[in-house]
Amino acid sequence: MTRATLLAVLLAAAVPCRAAFDPFPYRGEGPFVIGPARTLAAPVYSTGFMLGALACLPISLAQNPRAGTQGSNGREASVSCGRWLGNGLGWPVYAAAGLPFFLLKKAFWDGPRALMPGKARAGSPTARPS
Repeated sequence: MTRATLLAVLLAAAVPCRAAFDPFPYRGEGPFVIGPARTLAAPVYSTGFMLGALACLPISLAQNPRAGTQGSNGREASVSCGRWLGNGLGWPVYAAAGLPFFLLKKAFWDGPRALMPGKARAGSPTARPS
């Protein structure tokens, strides 16, 4: 299998995946910022998850020789390694990918909106209920 084929398979597997990152740096910023950040981070997260799961696969497959059964949960180690590596690789991409959209939103939406008199946001303390 060539590198291009392997990359195509990994990207095809990652496209339907939606990275479930905590929107910490962009909490409350809306889909204009969070959407592109999640979309661009999803392939990296998925690749990290697969690599982490494969790295811990021998631990998951190891059997307890005395009991003749697998550990407490046969997939627990692989899933845990996959999540940690996926988050470790994907979260920086998520934060970096959302930054340009965050700056655009602040410069061209939130900034002018804050400067307009009488246009209080719904959640602000000066907003009057309608």
